[in-house]
Amino acid sequence: MQVAPYVFSPPSLVTPTTAGLREDIEWSAFFSNFQTIVLVANSDDQRLSEILRDPPPKPLYVFFNKIDRVLDSPFPHDCVLVTRCNTAGSEVVYRRRLPGMMRLMPAPFFKGVINLRAASRERLNRPEEFDEIPAGFLDLTEFMEGFYPPQHTASSGFAMTAWLKHIAPDVDVRLTGFSGERGFKWKVFHIHDWTFEQTALRLMEKGGLIRNDVPREQDPYPAFFRHFPQLDCDEARGEMLLVLSEKLEKANKRIDKLISATAPLRLFYDGWRAVKWKSKKNRVLDKIRKEGLHG
Repeated sequence: MQVAPYVFSPPSLVTPTTAGLREDIEWSAFFSNFQTIVLVANSDDQRLSEILRDPPPKPLYVFFNKIDRVLDSPFPHDCVLVTRCNTAGSEVVYRRRLPGMMRLMPAPFFKGVINLRAASRERLNRPEEFDEIPAGFLDLTEFMEGFYPPQHTASSGFAMTAWLKHIAPDVDVRLTGFSGERGFKWKVFHIHDWTFEQTALRLMEKGGLIRNDVPREQDPYPAFFRHFPQLDCDEARGEMLLVLSEKLEKANKRIDKLISATAPLRLFYDGWRAVKWKSKKNRVLDKIRKEGLHG
């Protein structure tokens, strides 16, 4: 199916696009055009349909990467698409999937692409790779290195959330689907520190910086201590940590047994990967290296 190119709308009818934006001050001006920013996670837990039934004031919806796995019809609300980069650039760009997504993000609602990197090994795309699609470039490497656990890289959603509260603190930021859990449709990548991210998001939510619609299990301990007021809360916290430590140690022993039991399967899998055809990402990386040598 041939996809129609992106059509620009008259500037008087739309808010500014992301085209060419790079600096924090430019991004701050762009996001300040909206009263609410709704970040939609690629998760089974996202509640976008519920939000749209009672939408917040003057919203901008932020989607990530493969929007065709979240939307099944054109989205008639102001939105942007964050394309996360790896060492070869954005996967939706080098796999040429971006033009096909334009049918789900029609003008004048679609404000453009945010080409994002959050680690030094990731590569931003070149402007010409987006053709006529408005695109801005966001390098959060230095920002995330200031506080994110160094042995991991931040997920796109967490990086955007933390950065938005930094450059547009007065904008109401709302999250949907940010559970950090493996679902039936979506997997989680362990390159991200999900424990840190979920803890940080809960702290931001409790501090009134963001709103997060992920359902929380009710904390049973306040009611327990009301029922047994003679118990010491501090002592109870120590016991909770001890129980968690014991459960983790038992889980690690079972994981060790599983790793040993699956050794033959891993041997087969590693052999298959060694002989399979180069991935699109690796072919793009080879091309980049060759252009670098002859450029």
